[in-house]
Formats: sequence, C-alpha cells, structure tokens
Amino acid sequence: MFSYRRRLLFPIHIEHPDEKMAAELARDLNGPDGEFVSFANYLYHSIHITNIYLRDLLGMMAAEELGHWEIIGVVIRKLGLDYLPSTVTSVKVILGQSQNQNQSQSQSQSQSQSKVQDLDVLNMLRHHEDAEIKAKQRYLKLAKTTDDQSLKKIFQFLAYRETVHQKLIHRTISLVNEKADNEQFSELIHDYKMSLRVIK
Repeated sequence: MFSYRRRLLFPIHIEHPDEKMAAELARDLNGPDGEFVSFANYLYHSIHITNIYLRDLLGMMAAEELGHWEIIGVVIRKLGLDYLPSTVTSVKVILGQSQNQNQSQSQSQSQSQSKVQDLDVLNMLRHHEDAEIKAKQRYLKLAKTTDDQSLKKIFQFLAYRETVHQKLIHRTISLVNEKADNEQFSELIHDYKMSLRVIK
C-alpha cells in the first residue's frame, strides 16, 4: 500500500535550464536500468517472498525507488524539457532463477523445496545489489557532468541512497546465507527506517 505526499524526498532547485541533460535523463527514465524498473522488481519480489522481514524491506525500498523516479521526472521538467517520455509499457521482472537452475531443479527431484527457495532469494538479492551499484555509478557520473551545483547535489543524494540500499542488501545476503534469526532481520528494517529519518 502506498500513500502520496506532495513533498519530494529531496528539494529540487535548478540553477540553469539544460535541455541536453534533460533529454539524457528522459532517455533513462523508463529504461531497463531506470528507477521505475527497480521499483517494479522490488515490489514484485516483496509480494512473492515468504520471509516477512525481507518482504517489508523490499516493499519499503520499492516505495523509495518510486520516489527517486518522481525526483528525476521533476528534474527533467525543471531543466526545460517540455515533455516527459511515455510511461513504461513493459518491465522485465527478474524472477531470481536462471534457466540452468530451472533445468537442474527438474532433473533433481530430491532437492528440497526450502533449498530451492533459498537459492532463488539469493539470486534475486544479488541482482538487486548489482542494480544498486550500477545506479550509484550512473548518478555519480551524472554529478561529474554538470556545473549546476544544485543538480549535482541531487545526483549525489540519489547515489548516496543507492549506496544505502546496496549495503543493506549485502547484509541481507549474508543473513540469508547464515539462516539468521528474526531478530537479526528485524535490525535491517530498523536500520533502513533510521536512514530515512536522516532525509526527512
């Protein structure tokens, strides 16, 4: 469930219009590595995962990624682009299980369902971690390409938030591998919520 607030996650002040930058951001807005795809993947996985703590963590991250998508959309408009790209018509959702793993599963009926589910969760989490690293690198690169100090701060903020996500996911992978107890997973939720308090 989502609730709408008019206030953005980060204040947006653009010093100078830059249609070239706006066009570049518009190309990526609904692209395969864009924030909307991250939102869709996090939300889909949160719905289908059995661990309630992971479900909450992924759901909250999904909501934040949608907030990042909104930020970029507002930035595009304020940079001077008089249109926004069309909305996403198809999103590739990562299911967390490769074709080889599907074949292996069908060939080895003796493998327990719990082990298969753990494998799927780990693959899914690794995909999310890789996506967060790529997003951070993309925003840091964008920050270097602009002389607009306000815009640079926006990109740096987004890169920082992607780093927060990546580190939390990395910790989650370790906890899943270790078959950690609920208290340790609960600490992840607490740490994520505390990280959000910093930006309020």
